[in-house]
Amino acid sequence: MGPTGTGKAQFVDSITNDNREGVGHDLTSFTSDVKATKLKSKEFSVVLLDTPGFNDTKKSDLDILNLISELAER
Repeated sequence: MGPTGTGKAQFVDSITNDNREGVGHDLTSFTSDVKATKLKSKEFSVVLLDTPGFNDTKKSDLDILNLISELAER
């Protein structure tokens, strides 16, 4: 989680070698939903969450927290 435009989607993509639908390159919102990506190795398994940024240009911070909360309840 973090502010819009800080590279959250780019970080997840680089760690997982996943070239999803793209990432934003400025302070305009690009990620619109929370996306979970599972990363597995022999030693561990971790789920990386890509979230819309706080101070999003399309959603309020409360809307973003609700999206994250809904995913965590699953």
